[in-house]
Amino acid sequence: MPLDLPTAAAAMGETPQESTIVVNVAADGNWYALGQQVDLPQLANLLRRQRMRAAEPVRLRLRTDAQVAYRRVAPILRLAAQEGIGDIAFSVFEERAR
Repeated sequence: MPLDLPTAAAAMGETPQESTIVVNVAADGNWYALGQQVDLPQLANLLRRQRMRAAEPVRLRLRTDAQVAYRRVAPILRLAAQEGIGDIAFSVFEERAR
């Protein structure tokens, strides 16, 4: 899914893990996971199922469009905390010197 990711002065490399769930928040504020649009109950179910079957702690990777308001991201963070997921990473592009 193409997103206009925010930039940061530095970025860490991403090591894909089987227990990582990627949630995309599009410019229009809609959420997507596993290639499908999801709402809060669907995302809760997905996080719960992943946490129950994963051999290692679940990691949540958030990819949000730079224009998305925090109010569209906050429910995802709250839900992750409720589900016991504390390893959360935000995807950004590293700023390059011009």
